[in-house]
Amino acid sequence: MDLLPDPLDAHRYGDGQCIALGPGTALSAGPGAGRAERWLRAELGAATGLPLLPPEAASGGSGGPAHAVRLAVHPLVTEELGPEGYQVMVSPNGADVFGGGPAGVFWGAQTLRQLLGPDAYRRAPLAGRSWHLPICRIQDAPRFARRGLLLDAARRFLPRRDVLRYLDLMAAHKLNVLRLRLHPDAVAAPAEGAPAGPGGARDGLSRGGPAHGGRYSRDDLREIAAYAAERQIAVVPGIGLPGAGPPGADGGGAPAGGPGCAAEALEEVREVFGHPAAPGGGSPPPGDGGSWPDGEGGAVPVRSAAAAAAAAAAGRDVVVCPEQARLDRPRSGARDAPGTADRVLTVADVYRLEPVPPELRADPEAARRVVGVRAELWNEAAGDARDLDRLLFPRLAAFAEVAWSQLPADPAERDLDGFGRRLAVHLARLDAMGVECLPPGGPHPWRHRPGEAGRPAV
Repeated sequence: MDLLPDPLDAHRYGDGQCIALGPGTALSAGPGAGRAERWLRAELGAATGLPLLPPEAASGGSGGPAHAVRLAVHPLVTEELGPEGYQVMVSPNGADVFGGGPAGVFWGAQTLRQLLGPDAYRRAPLAGRSWHLPICRIQDAPRFARRGLLLDAARRFLPRRDVLRYLDLMAAHKLNVLRLRLHPDAVAAPAEGAPAGPGGARDGLSRGGPAHGGRYSRDDLREIAAYAAERQIAVVPGIGLPGAGPPGADGGGAPAGGPGCAAEALEEVREVFGHPAAPGGGSPPPGDGGSWPDGEGGAVPVRSAAAAAAAAAAGRDVVVCPEQARLDRPRSGARDAPGTADRVLTVADVYRLEPVPPELRADPEAARRVVGVRAELWNEAAGDARDLDRLLFPRLAAFAEVAWSQLPADPAERDLDGFGRRLAVHLARLDAMGVECLPPGGPHPWRHRPGEAGRPAV
């Protein structure tokens, strides 16, 4: 079935038989499945053109099959697979998606969409398409409870439409925490007469190129939070204060409006999101963890194995933010590849990431303290959303499988060839969603940097 992330258990039945969805297909939701039902109705309705009728209106005589899609929270799934676990069962009687909780139902609905094929990811129906689900049974649950992505909107402003788009892409990969790094000027008006810094309301300059101006209103931030919640994603904002950033990088400069501007931004973010923003932009201190407020449910974000071991020994839960998941690194050594040039990070490198450090694996109790893993993209290396796409994908798909699936702890034992086969199918889904992945052969001619072959020098 070529699912990604790879589920815990999946089997096809009925000698490859399928059921068809059509104009008479019903979509129903039990208690706790309302968000998943709204999302699935909107996404599949757009892609297929099917009305996805309420149960009382569905009938086999309306010009198509009456197979129903049913969504529900089920206590047995809760008991066996936890709140984010799910079970998808497709039979001749229809499709059932049972979740251990609302999040589990939603992740099961994401898997159901994958089963329908890449065209289920388009925004409008294509002529002549028919829609089928294989007779199957899938059981799944995440390895880590917190599966995060950091996007940096401080050095280069990330428009609201792009944030919403990346929330959709995170949901498609079963990631559930967005760390959104903000510049103070992007959420609080700069002091009168002060030049705006990176991400501010007026254009400025940051290391690596121009920082396109922009500002989030309170309603913009409320929309981002609500959009994420509908997709079972928590948004943890961080204010980019001086000196805060990834190891080896600048902190984005002082806030244009001074300390007062940063304080105002912190208060504004607290009001919108209901919890304090992480000072420092949502990044752990270089090398070690720390106890600053981080919005990670009490877990300590760390970069190094030593810091993870120390936090676990102290009884603290840990979210690992490893260098092996720094997606601002280039995928290749080509001069025109996007990303910082100090280290190449391939798809295979990301797939071989093991979040639980060797120091903790011998102690099951300590290993359980690693509750999450986070990829980061510090986007001063990207010029626009197309560059962000090419930095994120397909490496984010590899990261999502590491964060979700029950992979062997020894990276050498992982089935990289099998992942590659499933990724080839997944690339068609990404293409249908409009994601511009970096092709295996390198950038297209029109994506070369100025001065490189194939692009004018101006």
